[in-house]
Amino acid sequence: MKRNTATELLRLLTEEEIKRLGKFLRSPYFNNSKPLVALFDCLRKWHPDYEEKNIRPQFFWKSVQPGEEFTEQKYWKLNLTLRTLIERFMVVEEVEADDFESRKQLIKSHGRRNAHALFEKETTNLTAEIEGQVGQDISTYSKAFWLKQDYFFHSMTDKHGGKATYTIADVMESLDRFFVLAKLWFAGEGKNRERIFSEKIEMRMLEECMAHSETFAVENPAFAIYRMMQDLHDPEKAEAAFQKGKEMVEEFEESLSRVVLSVFLGALQNYAIGQLNLGKTSYWKDLFEIYKASINLNLVVQNNKVSGATFLNIVNAGCLQNEFYWTESFIHGYEKYLPTEFRQGTINMSMGVLCQEKGEYNKALDYLERQDNMNILHQYTARISISKIWFEKFLKDSSLFEFIISKLETNEKFFRRKDSLSEERKNSYIQFILALKSLVAMVISKQEVGSEGIYEKYLNDSTSMVSKNWLLEKHYQIKGAAPLT
Repeated sequence: MKRNTATELLRLLTEEEIKRLGKFLRSPYFNNSKPLVALFDCLRKWHPDYEEKNIRPQFFWKSVQPGEEFTEQKYWKLNLTLRTLIERFMVVEEVEADDFESRKQLIKSHGRRNAHALFEKETTNLTAEIEGQVGQDISTYSKAFWLKQDYFFHSMTDKHGGKATYTIADVMESLDRFFVLAKLWFAGEGKNRERIFSEKIEMRMLEECMAHSETFAVENPAFAIYRMMQDLHDPEKAEAAFQKGKEMVEEFEESLSRVVLSVFLGALQNYAIGQLNLGKTSYWKDLFEIYKASINLNLVVQNNKVSGATFLNIVNAGCLQNEFYWTESFIHGYEKYLPTEFRQGTINMSMGVLCQEKGEYNKALDYLERQDNMNILHQYTARISISKIWFEKFLKDSSLFEFIISKLETNEKFFRRKDSLSEERKNSYIQFILALKSLVAMVISKQEVGSEGIYEKYLNDSTSMVSKNWLLEKHYQIKGAAPLT
């Protein structure tokens, strides 16, 4: 049977929304079809799962269309009509839940009816409220811009007599602030993606926006914050920007919007992670504190979801601060916010990391080897973690030499074939594997032989790789120790 199109949307609704949808469908303004109401009443019994194999419309068709013979064509036609009404309900819900959108549509209605006095009054009131909000960001600048441009270009607005509430200069002012701030934000995100993935993003007019941001920063620290995101990608300015950025977040916490705080804290996190990949272990403390700040500001959960990448980074940071109880509490407290598709995979990855750092290696392997539900980046991380665990086991049992070498060579081939990764990211994985192979060889022979060569080739300050700090610890741990027998 075809996919039940109406239930695709019904499963997205909460129980309270389902109740409101029932009232919506019974309203003669929106719907006068009794069969549609009856179909909804039948389908809602399966809320919220709607397993298609359990929904057999031929068995409840008599409740929908009494006295009419069932055919699939009739059912799916009615089903599609129900879906259309559900979509309309979802639009109404969004407008009702958004005070700005509701008032904007009312203003639009005044304008379409040429009630210009009301149109002008409501535009002025709403624009003033938006521009008076603490924490201006691209959302508020965008809203003000569209309100002003709709007002200025209305056919009844006096554009030439000098009586217009908002002039073309006012429209341009809001547009400039929106464009400059948005450009700085998206450029920062673009540069971060260039660092991770093999894609190059053209960034026109970025230099001009950076220059203009200095003027706007006087009135709104968000411009300085987003401008600083660019410095985090400049080797000569990055460290000063990172330290200053941490201070600015604390200083302007009350005057920045949640969006700006979330984006900038994310940029600081990415910088700290990059420094950790260079082996600068002191940044684990910074990273942990930044994540805790995000949690305390209720910024980790967005739209009732937390990304798998953020979730796992918090787990890593907590573990490496030996905050095992805090970390496990975080996992169990926030796992419900993970996207459903990769939820179990992220939980397995997180618990694997936690058990690994606690030295519970067999339990860790049990979690980490369940990769079916992990997203692709977590699968990469799981391979690195599994390699670490087998190295720890090898340090206690030299008979695992051939096994671990085989594992590492398989992983090396795996990462070399991943063309979807940027060269920088791919090399960070490959360098880790090569360095670990060298450490294995160093252990199985005499540890001091080749020790400096390994450091110079893989572990020096200029080499970037994942888990570099862990490799450094293992290098110092085995250097000078007796060879395995």
